[in-house]
Amino acid sequence: MIEEVGDEPGGLALLEHVLYRLWKQCPGRPPTFADYDAIGRLKGAVQKHADDVLREKLQTGAERDLARRIFVELTTLGEDRADSARRVPKSKLEALGPGAAAVVQVLAQERLITLGDAPPGADQPAAIAHETLIREWPRMRDWLDKGREDLLLGREIDRDAERWHTQPTGDRLYRGRQLSSTASSPRAGGARR
Repeated sequence: MIEEVGDEPGGLALLEHVLYRLWKQCPGRPPTFADYDAIGRLKGAVQKHADDVLREKLQTGAERDLARRIFVELTTLGEDRADSARRVPKSKLEALGPGAAAVVQVLAQERLITLGDAPPGADQPAAIAHETLIREWPRMRDWLDKGREDLLLGREIDRDAERWHTQPTGDRLYRGRQLSSTASSPRAGGARR
């Protein structure tokens, strides 16, 4: 396992996850190489576990869709660099729809996302537990790649809306070409030209 970790970014977290999965799979007995292979080895363990959680712990299509939205929300989309994890307030994830708070709890209990400590009165930060999910989990890559253009547009609109809320001035309102390109996005319900 240590040889597989090498200088892998986040390698210690991956190793911790693999050891935890082995401990769960082999209660009361030493793990074997067959057990290690069964959980997916180092990189595959997190991916296999994530697929198992979606299949076994999230029973409905709505819950699985919320999990997709949570994972995507916890990802910084790289335009000129690789996608990476980002921290998001837990309340923002819970506001994604009915049942989102329960899905957040399942993903946290299953160690696929982390919930950080927050001072009293502050919102708890959430993050993807292992960046290998972003880089190597085929399902996650599919989610990010299929909606990349709309996700980037949505994030841009969110940033602009946040700036407008902190400094509401008329020059921050969308006009002309910017408004029409936003309105023609499939995310906004229009038809892309």
